[in-house]
Amino acid sequence: MPPGDNPPETALAEYYEVPFNEPRAPVNGFTPRGMDIDRDGVVWVPLASGHLGSFDRRKCKGPLNGPSATGRHCPEGWTLYPFPGPQFKDVADSGSAEASYYTWVDQFESSGSARTCRLPPATRPIRCMFWWTASSSKSGYVIATALSRMLRSGA
Repeated sequence: MPPGDNPPETALAEYYEVPFNEPRAPVNGFTPRGMDIDRDGVVWVPLASGHLGSFDRRKCKGPLNGPSATGRHCPEGWTLYPFPGPQFKDVADSGSAEASYYTWVDQFESSGSARTCRLPPATRPIRCMFWWTASSSKSGYVIATALSRMLRSGA
């Protein structure tokens, strides 16, 4: 946020909303949760709609601030990836019944994976999801762990 010469009057902030009921967006989502930012400045956020969302400000085509920057002014900056697993019964929208409350970007290769790895912990008792991007493609896999099963069951 550039503070300007007199921050109380000249600070410039930007605000972006996840596309919801947005006809210009190829996929809509809702209810963002805990987020992280990668080394390229891309925001990664799990959504209650069953998506892992990424927001890249560099993809925005219109003005980033001013009166026309309403928060819904950059649907093109969002990409929503459905979490693995089935969707709720009788729900035809994109997404999954799976959800995550936060995501973590492994910027320092702590997990032994690449710095582009995103780790949204799964809400199901025995899973950890790893997501990574390379050459503008999305990949992901799910790892079942006995530890998370024990933690969830109270053992």
